[in-house]
Amino acid sequence: MPKENSKNRKAHKVPLSPLAIKLFSELYALRDESDWVLPSFTDNDSPMTERVISRAANRAQEVVGIDKWVPHDLRRTAATKMAGLGVAIPVVEKILNHTMGGVMEVYNRHPYWEERAEALVRWSQEIESIIAKDSVY
Repeated sequence: MPKENSKNRKAHKVPLSPLAIKLFSELYALRDESDWVLPSFTDNDSPMTERVISRAANRAQEVVGIDKWVPHDLRRTAATKMAGLGVAIPVVEKILNHTMGGVMEVYNRHPYWEERAEALVRWSQEIESIIAKDSVY
């Protein structure tokens, strides 16, 4: 993510898990010759907007079975669940592109790249496990 699109104005890279790569590959195959993985419904040369994703989430609330939620809630859920899987809080914070603050920001300059990659693999495995449980009735 370029720094211009980031709330903290810091560029952000995210290591993709095998599940994320698989899902992006599937979306890419459906993109109808657009340069965007999620193209606009009205203009193949533009990306889908955040508003479209929020509206889709609103329509999906009944299907998901959760009262009022927004796509941003998925960040909190992922952060909470990764912490529950034993991922260290500084690693979760780096995944979310949060600044450390205080002494941590001044003295701890480690990027946690390998730890972030491993955390996202563990989180994707947890998601796949949840999906597998829901698929068996």
